[in-house]
Order: sequence, then structure tokens, then C-alpha cells
Amino acid sequence: MAPRATLSIGKEPSLHNGEVSTSPLSEPPGMLQRFRDLRQHLDQTRHRLWRFKELDAHVRFLEETIFSLDGQQLVSEMFLSGLAPELIALHQLAYCRWETELEHRFVESLNASPSIDNYALAQRFRRLIAHEVDLLRAPVPKRLLFIGSGPVPISAILYNEMLGIRVDCVDADIAAVDQSRELLKRLSLSNQVHVHRSDGAEVDASCYDAVVIALLAKPKSDILSQLARSVRPDCQIICRTSQGLRVLVYEPMDVETDLVHFRIVDQRHAQKGDTISSLKLALTGSISR
Repeated sequence: MAPRATLSIGKEPSLHNGEVSTSPLSEPPGMLQRFRDLRQHLDQTRHRLWRFKELDAHVRFLEETIFSLDGQQLVSEMFLSGLAPELIALHQLAYCRWETELEHRFVESLNASPSIDNYALAQRFRRLIAHEVDLLRAPVPKRLLFIGSGPVPISAILYNEMLGIRVDCVDADIAAVDQSRELLKRLSLSNQVHVHRSDGAEVDASCYDAVVIALLAKPKSDILSQLARSVRPDCQIICRTSQGLRVLVYEPMDVETDLVHFRIVDQRHAQKGDTISSLKLALTGSISR
């Protein structure tokens, strides 16, 4: 078995006048230690999966560390290349478990005056949707389809709020669909946001001006192939992905295999405090229905 790669830049760090330095490249003070802390943290993931209090603290530390390392692209690539794929997949699973629990707790906590802003990640999603609305630009879509809305269709709710348009959602999980419908009813949004049970790889998107594909909607290649068959040439399409160290929390799309029928025309990268990046796609050529 080949030895696992370790984080290094040029030479191993050395202590000089009480500070860590390397040669020939230099890094911000403490940067290498944060990567070491992150590596140790990832090794603890499997022990934090079953108690939400521990998982919550675990994930929040991970996010803070990732955000603190923004801008360290080269070292991040080296760090990720030294991780076993199974370890990355395990933490993506842990993050999904954490986010799903946040959604369930939000639904269970709804009171007589429910508000989507009571959801723990609401402000993060507000920033995300604001960036995606900027990507859509003119003409403002009149009808939007969201693929993979999950049990809390917060993206669809915020699109409806920010654009004032009807939003249709599809999700393959019947439990998520039922929970979404109940949530929309309690938020008095059932007439503005509609949730349907459907596979995103089978949906007919011909009547929509815009389509947004959730980061967790899979497989991306099948969904995008179906969109290439059904969307109008002027339909605006946004596909979410993860980039850099954020692949530790969300599985990224494979640009080479997923974008066979599309090209990237614009994008918004996740900034500090956020985890999701958005790609605006243009159809390069439709395929036979």
C-alpha cells in the first residue's frame, strides 16, 4: 500500500525565532497548524455521529477552520490529495446528518407564529439566494423549478420571497415531500410554493424560465441530461456545487462528466461563512427526447 501523503510545502516547517516558517514558500502564521488541527479533527468524525450535541460542536469547528483557510488554494489541494476518499465521504455523511437534524428540529419547533428565519441556517441561505438572483439577472423568471428541495424547501421559499414568483419543487423522497407541504401550509405559502414527488432525472422542465439544482440532488449527470432534453434554449439554469476545502462537507459535481451538454457562463463562489457555490449554465446543444 502506498504511504498516505502528508502536508508539506517545499521543506518541512522549521522553528525560527519562535515562529514556524518553510522554504521556499511562505505562509501566514499558524496556517500549517490549522491544517494539522483540521486533519486531527477529521479523524474524530466517526466518533461524533451519534450524539447531536457532539456532532454539532464537531461540524461548527470544522466550518470555522475551513473558513479561516479561505485563500489557501494550493495548500488546500495538497491537503485534500492526502486524504482517503472514504474519510471525505464519511464527513460528507456526517454533515448531511447534521443538516438534516437541524431541519427536523426547526419543523418540530414551529409555534403559532412560524418564520423561516427561525431556521438555523436561514441567513446563510439568504446570502446564497441573493447571489443566485444576481446570477439570473434580466429577464426575471416568471416561473422557477427547484430540483431536490428536501424536507425544508428554504431555497424555494426565499426565491418566492425575493422574486415574487411561483416556485415549483420536486423531490424523490415522499417523506420530505410530505414534511415540506406541511411546513408550507403552516407558513401560509402553499399557494406560492408547490412541492411534488418526482425524480429530478425525469422531470419535464419545458414550462420553466429558470431551473435551480440543489447541491444534494443526484446524480447530477442524469438530471442535467434530462434538462438538456426538456428545457427551452432561453431557460436559465443554476447548479450548485462545492469547491476547495468545502468538499469536506458537500460532494462536488464532476464538471467533466456532468456538464456534457452545458457550459459555465457565470458563477458565485462561497465566501467566508458560506458553504455552497453556484454555477450558471448555458445549454450547448439539446439532445433527443
